[in-house]
Amino acid sequence: MKISLLCEPAPIAGRVNEDACFVYSDADTVTAAVIDGATQRIGVPSLYAPPGREPDAQKITGARFAAQLSQHTMYQNVHCDPADMILAANTALRKRLELASVITAEALAQLAPQHAPLLNEDPRMIRLMLPVCVATVVKIEMANHEASFAHVGDTALFVFHKDGRVSQLAEDQMGQHDDAAIEAALALKAELNAPHLSDVVGHERVVRINKRNGLYHNYVDASGAPDTTLGVGVINGLPEIQAYIQTGTIDLSAVEGLLVCSDGFPLPAPWDDTLEQAEKRAHTMRDVLFTEGIEAYVSHLRTVQERDHGLDQYPRFKPHDDTAGVFVVLDHPGRSA
Repeated sequence: MKISLLCEPAPIAGRVNEDACFVYSDADTVTAAVIDGATQRIGVPSLYAPPGREPDAQKITGARFAAQLSQHTMYQNVHCDPADMILAANTALRKRLELASVITAEALAQLAPQHAPLLNEDPRMIRLMLPVCVATVVKIEMANHEASFAHVGDTALFVFHKDGRVSQLAEDQMGQHDDAAIEAALALKAELNAPHLSDVVGHERVVRINKRNGLYHNYVDASGAPDTTLGVGVINGLPEIQAYIQTGTIDLSAVEGLLVCSDGFPLPAPWDDTLEQAEKRAHTMRDVLFTEGIEAYVSHLRTVQERDHGLDQYPRFKPHDDTAGVFVVLDHPGRSA
């Protein structure tokens, strides 16, 4: 077995990396985790600042705080199953936030009174204020050639089969909400006759949609019930995460490799993406990873992104994102296709 790991911030001056990852191995298992911090819709730094101290905004964000705490907690619980590792991280984040405030709309309205009207209108909007990350964890059981995984959010798990197929097992739970914001940006670009999508993704109309999408983090409807057709599993301290954790097992007998990665790792997609195009991108990623390695792949990714700095060929919110990936090559013969 060969394992390679990469975790780097977007190539932007002064950028703080909000991704995290780790690998742990012993005589029987290999565990890989990738955690991706998500931007708070409403920043409340006093929630995650050390007690009695003011936060240093240049060194920490809510996204980085959640990702780093989750990485640390998952590693401490690495002998648990993947779902329990994610739940442990969620519990640890809640306990840490409760050092600053009880996690209720009433308490957060007192902590950040400027947002009290929003919380009074809909207490579920506390989700916009909590530090958030998403994660995928895979545990390989070497003796029985099987892997188990747990997942929340829009990190990803790719399986590279010996026959050349590539499967993506972890659901992109955030995809429909991101697509709604991109669709609004594309409509606004046409309306304003803007030269590039990058000219409008920061427009208030697009930002407002993105901001409200935070409501879907461990979502509950007006009656307080989770809805898996709308909700997005995240690590934000709320107990509703239980409804959104995706789990599964993988028979590795016909698998050559696994990739766990953040959403900044796969190649970007065109807006009118087809199944054929998606398969081609997945095969390109597979081929570069197996033949040239993870660093060469990310170099290729950055080139593709930079050539579309205006965000027109591959509509997205920003030219580059933080990138984390753990690539595992299993001890099997080479692909037959």
